[in-house]
Amino acid sequence: MKDEFISFLKSHNLYDRIALDNYFNDAFVVKDIHYSGCLYIVDSNDTLLKIRACVPKIVDYETMLVNIHEYVHYYLFFKKIGKKVIIGRNCEVLPMLYEKIFIIEKNSDDLYEYEKLLNNSIDKNDLNYVYALKIRDYLLNMFDRCGKIKRLEKNNSH
Repeated sequence: MKDEFISFLKSHNLYDRIALDNYFNDAFVVKDIHYSGCLYIVDSNDTLLKIRACVPKIVDYETMLVNIHEYVHYYLFFKKIGKKVIIGRNCEVLPMLYEKIFIIEKNSDDLYEYEKLLNNSIDKNDLNYVYALKIRDYLLNMFDRCGKIKRLEKNNSH
C-alpha cells in the first residue's frame, strides 16, 4: 500500500523524497484515524523548526486517504522549515482536493461512503471547511473543462 501511496504522490507532482522520508520517519502512528493531523513546532520567533504528522499506518484506502490529506499539509510546510511562518488554521483546499482526486481515481464504493461520512462530520459553521469544499469542487470542475482529470463520478451513481 505504501508503494501505491508514493505512486499517487508522484503522479500528482507531490513527491519529494526528502519530505516523504521525513514524513514517515518522524510520524507518530495513531490507531484512530480521527486523531490525525500535523504538529508544527515553532520557536519563540515563529520559526518553523519541525513538522510531525500524526497519521495511521497505511493499510487500506481509507488510511491512505488520511495520509494523502496530512501529507499535503506536511509537504506545503516542509520547505518552510527554518523560516518564519504563521501557524493557524491551515487552508484545507489542497488536502481536500487531492483526497477527492484519489477517490475519483480509485472509484471505490467504500471510499465514496467514507467521503460521505467525512463530509457529514464537517461542522457546517466551520467556514474554513465549508469554503474549502466549495473551492475544491470549483477546481475539480475547472480541471474537467481543461480535460486534466477524468471525472469518473459522471458515469457513477455516487
